[in-house]
Amino acid sequence: MKVKRDLSWLGSLSLSTGKRPTLTAMEFLMERLGHPERQMRFVHVAGTNGKGSVTEMMAKILEKAGYKTGKFLSPHLIRFNERIQINGQEITDGEIEEILTELEPVIDEYEAKFGVDITLFEIETTMALMYYLRKKCDIVVLEVGLGGKFDCTNIVVADVSIIVSIGYDHMNILGESLAEIAAQKAGIIKAGGKVVSGKLPEEAEEVVRARCEEVGAEWREVGVCKYEIIASGVRASDKELGEIEVSLKGRKQAENAAICFETVRFLREAGLEIGNDAVREGMSGVVHRGRFEMMCREPIVVFDGAHNLPAVENFWENVQDYYPEGEKVLVVSILKKKDCRGILRVLLREGVEYVFTTGNDSEIYTAGEELVKLAKEIKPEGRYRAADLREVLGKIKAGKEAKGKTVFVVGSFYVYGDVVEVFSAE
Repeated sequence: MKVKRDLSWLGSLSLSTGKRPTLTAMEFLMERLGHPERQMRFVHVAGTNGKGSVTEMMAKILEKAGYKTGKFLSPHLIRFNERIQINGQEITDGEIEEILTELEPVIDEYEAKFGVDITLFEIETTMALMYYLRKKCDIVVLEVGLGGKFDCTNIVVADVSIIVSIGYDHMNILGESLAEIAAQKAGIIKAGGKVVSGKLPEEAEEVVRARCEEVGAEWREVGVCKYEIIASGVRASDKELGEIEVSLKGRKQAENAAICFETVRFLREAGLEIGNDAVREGMSGVVHRGRFEMMCREPIVVFDGAHNLPAVENFWENVQDYYPEGEKVLVVSILKKKDCRGILRVLLREGVEYVFTTGNDSEIYTAGEELVKLAKEIKPEGRYRAADLREVLGKIKAGKEAKGKTVFVVGSFYVYGDVVEVFSAE
């Protein structure tokens, strides 16, 4: 007998079992559980980049407006529990085990009927929906895991569906063209729904427009708002709200904020009471770890999980805005499944020192030595070397390396826990 009752079992689950992408498992689970997804209100957030930031912003705004707000995020950075939160409080291990114990016979029934194993994301999405309903959440901000059309979260019908951005990532799953990727993201748009998006590439915009026309959804595309870079983040301007300070760094955060402002307008039209003060307090108090986050002030060490081409381009914009002066060192880890060559073409810059690592798992990360080889092929004159991740971070912390330079740890969210451990240790 498999024991499906604790976090260790969750950790053993695969993200994919090789079955073709469908919502069959979610439909089966929801039916057996009395359809928790039909008993709550949702804001559903998809996008290639920025969906985590928008999820954090919207959850904080709704919390400040006085609503009991569920928040569903992925991936987690340190603890699995981070993925399922209510008003910023994580689900406990005990609550996870209690729900998994209840789910066990339903999972067994599904696996016996369809002859395939359940996936991690199917379980965690189901668990989250059960948890939010039992805790009587007023509204849930639900981040899409991958794509949209066949993502487990697409079992819900949302008050507002958000498509933050569309770019190239996960092409082996979502498609090679922006139109194909957009078709997957636009799958979250439901009949008669309300849709907010950032400014999309023309090819993707056509797909989203066609989807909205097909199902009779109202779509508001948000352009770039006026903004100012400030030390703590950005100051974004809205036609109704005026100037709003956002405690997340980067030009893109101003665009993400503009998406949230438009979403707030839709939610107000739907009857939710969200005052301007709630928007201001939510935006000024929002936290999103791992996104251009300062991990250490002496020396300056900044973590940014830039893991695809749009994210790397955004990373360099942020470097120019917040750390334009001085020498820079990049500690880089890239997953094997990523377009390493393409990422390096954008990541490599003149006058920057690069330390390539094999991340924290040689099974899933491209070897540091291989990244050095690729870098030399792309930009032969650069300064590159390979090193063990924790060893080089330890030396940086001790002042033995990169002294007087600004250090950026980039390329993957999955090394975040290692960085936290190194720089929080006494």
